[in-house]
Amino acid sequence: MDAKLVEQGKARLAQMKQAAEDLTEALGLPREATYDVLAMMHGEKPSLLGIPQGAAQPQTSDDTLKTRIFQLSEDFLSTQMKEQVTTFRTLWERLKVLPLEALGMGIGSQPSPSTGLGFADNQQLFPVISVISWAVVNWPSFKTDTPKQIQTIILREAQARGCSRAVSSALALYLQPRFMDS
Repeated sequence: MDAKLVEQGKARLAQMKQAAEDLTEALGLPREATYDVLAMMHGEKPSLLGIPQGAAQPQTSDDTLKTRIFQLSEDFLSTQMKEQVTTFRTLWERLKVLPLEALGMGIGSQPSPSTGLGFADNQQLFPVISVISWAVVNWPSFKTDTPKQIQTIILREAQARGCSRAVSSALALYLQPRFMDS
């Protein structure tokens, strides 16, 4: 086999592994999940060794929630951060294969986790996706809160996950009525 081809292959594998390590760290998953994340980034099923068994098994309800996360994220970005919509769609192709629990973790709180994925200049997307994922997953616990309380909860969570005050406010105002209708 050609030595140059072997070196190119090794370099590509190292790039792919680094991207998986960065995403694993960004999502707050244990380091042991890196190869499962790598597999999922490339459309393969995880080995179930690094990620808890229940988290990696596809479920209809998880698919429904992920669809809701995508729709809300895309709609929010279309109205509030138009320049990020195309990047979001590309990023979502990588994120949608991850377990639902991973999407709701603080994926935007790491200093520069997405460099290996090619999204280093768009760090404001991670907190937005994380907040929307968190809100979709935790919505049942808000059902007894008033609209103002829900807005305050979302605002605080968004700021804690790295959103600016303006984006946090916009998320709170955007999400609260959409959940009240569901």
